[in-house]
Amino acid sequence: GRDMSKNPVMITGYGAGIDTIIGNTAKYLTSKNEDASHADAIGKAYVAAIEANAGAVKSLTGALKGRVEVAVKNGSTRFEWTTADGFKASTEYRDIECNRIRAGVFSALVRDMNKAPLDEVKTIGAMAPNFVHSIDATHLRMVVNACNHDLVTVHDSIGSHAATYFDTAQAIREQFVAVHAYDALGNLCDNMQMRTPKFRGDYSASEALQSSYIFS
Repeated sequence: GRDMSKNPVMITGYGAGIDTIIGNTAKYLTSKNEDASHADAIGKAYVAAIEANAGAVKSLTGALKGRVEVAVKNGSTRFEWTTADGFKASTEYRDIECNRIRAGVFSALVRDMNKAPLDEVKTIGAMAPNFVHSIDATHLRMVVNACNHDLVTVHDSIGSHAATYFDTAQAIREQFVAVHAYDALGNLCDNMQMRTPKFRGDYSASEALQSSYIFS
């Protein structure tokens, strides 16, 4: 059901691999006192279903990871891009263990004691989720700025008074189109001096204007 499938669907969009999906599925089955030996088959079925129905998700995360991996090998350490509303986003992770002093079970971080090296694994792995989150956050900011009435936000949910529900729903759809009319991926790739990946298909963000279920 949804409780078990939500995690694999969500983390695939953030670049998680099959081993992580199988591991999380096993943990879920164990928590429900179910047979965790089925996790391998279930995890692989989730990945196959995602690739069949939302292949662009895997393509995007793979394209981002591959480009950042090459850039890191070529000496890049910081990756920057501008979102649709002009926000300057960046990704860079340093291994700060060289600045940590340990004494038994206690430890203290002394910043700038030593120059922290780049954490290549984390920088490469975090690019896809950070980029996706930046798009989500941009949409939220643009919706808030487009509404002249009170809103409440909880994580990725937006609430409004019943009297302004339809205005909010319209703003959500319009700003979704505006967010995706801007090529944030192209901006990121340009900053890395790499080719922007092209994806096949006839999807258009403007479909959101007529969609009943893009936001509910």
